[in-house]
Amino acid sequence: MFNPLNFNINPRFKHFDFPREHLPTVVVDTLEDRKPLTVLEVGVEYGGYLDIYYPQFEPHVEKFYLVDLWQTEGNDDHFTKFEDRVEQGYARVKKLYGDNPKVEMCKGASVERAKDFEDEFFDYIYIDADHTKEAVLQDLEAWYPKVKKGGIIAGHDTYCDPNNVSYEFFDVEGALEEFFSPEEQEGIHMTNEYAYKTWVFIKPE
Repeated sequence: MFNPLNFNINPRFKHFDFPREHLPTVVVDTLEDRKPLTVLEVGVEYGGYLDIYYPQFEPHVEKFYLVDLWQTEGNDDHFTKFEDRVEQGYARVKKLYGDNPKVEMCKGASVERAKDFEDEFFDYIYIDADHTKEAVLQDLEAWYPKVKKGGIIAGHDTYCDPNNVSYEFFDVEGALEEFFSPEEQEGIHMTNEYAYKTWVFIKPE
């Protein structure tokens, strides 16, 4: 496997031969007998990935839920410098998707909004929110029960470039290794980017 940054990649994880942009098609094909699908994206921000994702899913979904805090927290520069971007992101997503009857925007903290849904509600969940280990674990604990048996849960930004200081606090892979058992880790697959990979797991029946 191409690994120019010499990541210590968990040997239990498997690897797809396609990038994350192709993942929606694979998800739809895998869940063919479950259509129309109920889908969720956690961590939408300004909808950059949603713009790629949604058109591929749209013909096959009954409802596409979007969960994001869409506000900054804290008073230091780390948070306030993103305030305009967050507000603009919410306005953009609302303008593009707010009137779509298949899309429901759910503004609020991820873990709190998870309480709004019954267990085994979603066919597919994609997590792309706070990527610190603690936050990813909280999201997994909150959302994994919401995935139907045989459904798919996935997330972004495993194995980020260690030379990019913007990602120095990210540890998605650490959260995966703590949340999933060694046996379950054998079922985790990664898309084929050299960094910032998307992980994918099918919930056992």
